[in-house]
Amino acid sequence: MKDFDEIHITTPAFVTADLIKELSEPLKSIHYSDVTQIYCECVPGVNSFEGFGFLVPSEERLSLLGAVCVSNIFPSKSSEGRKLFVLFCGGDRPYSFSPSVDGAVKEFNKIIQPGLTKVVHVQEFKKGIPQFYVGHQKIVEQVRQFEKENPRIRISGNYLSGVGIGECL
Repeated sequence: MKDFDEIHITTPAFVTADLIKELSEPLKSIHYSDVTQIYCECVPGVNSFEGFGFLVPSEERLSLLGAVCVSNIFPSKSSEGRKLFVLFCGGDRPYSFSPSVDGAVKEFNKIIQPGLTKVVHVQEFKKGIPQFYVGHQKIVEQVRQFEKENPRIRISGNYLSGVGIGECL
């Protein structure tokens, strides 16, 4: 008699490493960077933002990683005449920087140029974003080999497929 058909493990790599001894070393080698989410309400200025959001390329040398305009996706999430954004700050960049809420908001204001930006909530995530450094594909292959050898165990997560929701699904 079996108690289950499959086990699906969706914990972060550093947690999965403690659960599966055979994958402990490669999974613990995956570096995670910290990320801060900054929720801002904006009064539109001269330029009204109509998109989904934007990413900031590392060549810009900012601490702001990007922003999502929540109210353009879910109009009921902000007051009339205002926009709700989530800013992402931190991560790993190929240059030295000190991410801060104030710095990210200033960078955002320079890009979007809203009339007024009010920070309404801040969330910090330690070990928030897995980084795909050289050799990462070998780790993914080790995980997939483990699954082949243990067909009732499935391992999923943003450290394998990518950090976006679409990539994880």
